[in-house]
Amino acid sequence: MLQRAQSGQSLFDEAALADYGRTAFQTTQLGPLGAVGRFQDKSAARTGVQEEKNVAATQERVAKAKEAEAATAAEEAKKQTPAYALSIADQLQKLEQEKLDLKSQIRKISKD
Repeated sequence: MLQRAQSGQSLFDEAALADYGRTAFQTTQLGPLGAVGRFQDKSAARTGVQEEKNVAATQERVAKAKEAEAATAAEEAKKQTPAYALSIADQLQKLEQEKLDLKSQIRKISKD
């Protein structure tokens, strides 16, 4: 339409209307191609987002595994110290005393 106006041609005669009709028809033929392109773009975006989520989840699992391994190693190192052995021996002594106290509370039942 702009070309016809600039060249001084009529905007509403039969030739102009036929030209507008052809242009509209050609535009409608390109519409489905745009829809297919948008579908592909959306699909690619979904795939990309899912891949990013998978990578992030994998990195998180690896980080948690490393933390657990470090905590286990620290616990094992702590168990090798003399202070830990003394604390365990102290706990054992307290529990044995508690056992004796509980045994002393047991009453014998007589058969009357």
